[in-house]
Amino acid sequence: IDVGFAGLSSATSRGELPDNLVEIDCTGATCVSGNYASETEPHGTAVAEIIYDMAPGALLYLIKVLDTIDLENAKNFAITQGIKIINLSLVVANTNFYDGECWFSNPVCTADSAYANNILWVTAAGNEANRHYEATFSDMDNDGLHYVSGSDETLNVVAGAGDSIHVYLTWDAWPTTDQDYDLYLYDSAGTLIDSSLNPQTGTQLPTEEVVYSVPVAGTYHLVIDKLRATTNHRLEVYSAYHDLTPATGSSSLLSPGDAEGAITVGAIDHSNWTTGPQESFSSQGPTNDGRIKPDICGPDKISNDVFGTFSGTSASCAHVTGAAALILSKNQTCSASELMNALTASAIDMGSTGKDNIYGYGRLNLDIHDNLVCGGINE
Repeated sequence: IDVGFAGLSSATSRGELPDNLVEIDCTGATCVSGNYASETEPHGTAVAEIIYDMAPGALLYLIKVLDTIDLENAKNFAITQGIKIINLSLVVANTNFYDGECWFSNPVCTADSAYANNILWVTAAGNEANRHYEATFSDMDNDGLHYVSGSDETLNVVAGAGDSIHVYLTWDAWPTTDQDYDLYLYDSAGTLIDSSLNPQTGTQLPTEEVVYSVPVAGTYHLVIDKLRATTNHRLEVYSAYHDLTPATGSSSLLSPGDAEGAITVGAIDHSNWTTGPQESFSSQGPTNDGRIKPDICGPDKISNDVFGTFSGTSASCAHVTGAAALILSKNQTCSASELMNALTASAIDMGSTGKDNIYGYGRLNLDIHDNLVCGGINE
C-alpha cells in the first residue's frame, strides 16, 4: 500500500518488477482496478522493487491510497482478496497520542484489524528521530508559552527558500478535549508568519498543524502557547521535512508504528549491517503507553532502480515484507502471529540485550528458516 506508483512500465521492462502486477486504486469511494500510467510519485514503485528482489515469486498487489479512509478501504480489500502480508512504508501524524489507541478508524485501528484478520502488517517506524520533540508543558515565567530548553521558548527549523515547513502538534488529551494549546511560527526576525489556532472546546481533537511555504532561507521558530488548560499536558511535535532543534529521538515513532498488530521496522545502513549503529534518523520507541518498539530492523541505503540509493525505514520495511513472503511461501499455513514470531525470534540481537527501543529484537535474519515450523523454529 502506497501513495504512488510512477514508472511501473519502465521498471517492468527492465526486469525490476514482474509483469503480473495487480494495480488497485483505493482513492475513490471504493477500491477499483487502477492504471498508473500517468503517476508522478514513484515511492511505491521503489518499495515494490525491494519486495520483488526479496521474494520474486510473490504476487504483488500495488494499492494506491491518499488518506486514512483510503487506507481502511485498502485493508478491507486485502481481507476480501485473501492477501496475507501488507507493506506500509508510510507514517501518519496526529491521529492518536502514539500510544496504540484506536480512535475514529485511525491507522492503528486499520493495522490491528488487519492482524485480527490474519494479515501480517509490516510498517515503517518512520524517519523522525531528528524531527521529533516531546516534553511536558512548562512555563516558568507565566506568559503561557512553553519553555523548550532552558529559558528558550522556541523550537527551531532551518529551511531553504521554496521549502514547506509542515509541523504537527498534539497533547495527551485524546480523543476530544477542552484543553486548548496553539502553535505559532515566527521568522528569523521574530515576526509572526503563521499559526494554528484550532479551538478545543470539548468536542475537538487535541491537534494543531502549521503548513508554511518558505519565501526566504533561514531559521524559523515554533512556539507552543497554553491558551486554556487546567493542567500541563505531555506534548508531541513532529516536523514532516526538517530537523528540529532541539530534537527528541526517544518515542519518535509515528502511527501505525505504535500499533500492537503491526511489526514495526527500523533501519540500519546496509554497509553497517552486522555492527550497527541504527540510522540516526530511524524513529525509536517506546510508544507513549510504554511498549518497546520497533520490533525489528531491516537494511537501507541500498541500490534501487527508482531512486539510485534508497534510504529510510521505507526501504528497510520492504525487506522485512519480502522476508515474510519467503517464509510464508515455504510454510503456507503460518498465521500472521506465527510469521511475526518467526521474524522476531530469529532476528540477531543488537544493542542492549533483548528487545530494545533502538533495534527491537535485532536485525533481520533468514538463515535458519529453511526448517521453520509454524508455531516455532526447528533449528
